[in-house]
Formats: sequence, structure tokens, C-alpha cells
Amino acid sequence: MPAAEQYSDLTVTAETASLVASGEVDLATADRLVAVARRALDEGTSGTAFGLDPFVLDLGAVTFMDCAGLTALLAIKASASDYRRAFVISNAPECVLRILSITGLDRALELC
Repeated sequence: MPAAEQYSDLTVTAETASLVASGEVDLATADRLVAVARRALDEGTSGTAFGLDPFVLDLGAVTFMDCAGLTALLAIKASASDYRRAFVISNAPECVLRILSITGLDRALELC
């Protein structure tokens, strides 16, 4: 897997797997974000060092998110659950927190 794609950078360590997204997460990019996250989960869970560490999605550099982005977050959460991994969203900016709050997903997703 490349270290960086057009809108994301993936870091996998022995302690945890994390994905850093930047820019807009919308209809044009949401599917790619899910695909990168699923690849990270596939690769991260194949090693014995990962165990049940959470899968962290860092949204600190995201500038916009629409309903396709919300769907992507739920798809990533479901994929992480398939691997018995917690899914944690970190550094969510105000534009993401607002849409999560309006839709009630702030109560369904783990934010830190």
C-alpha cells in the first residue's frame, strides 16, 4: 500500500493502525477513503502484533464532509467491527463535529 494517496496518508505501526484523511470527504472521495481503510484493516490484522488495538481515523485536516462522508464513517466502523477492532475518530474539526451532531452520529461513533 502506498504511504500516501491523493487525499490520505496511511500509517500502520505495531501498536495500532491509523488513517489520516485530509481535504473533502464527499461523494467524490468517500469510496476511496473506505477502500483505503479496508486495506489498512486487512493488512493490519494479518500480523499478530495488532490484536484488538483500535483503528483510528484522524480527520484533523478534513475541510468538508457531506452525507457520503457519514456513510463512509459507518462503513469503516462496520469493517473494523468485522475484525473485532474498535473504530475511533480523532481530531474531528468543527465542520465534521457539526454534521455528526446534527445527524446524531456523534453518539454512535467514538470520538476522541
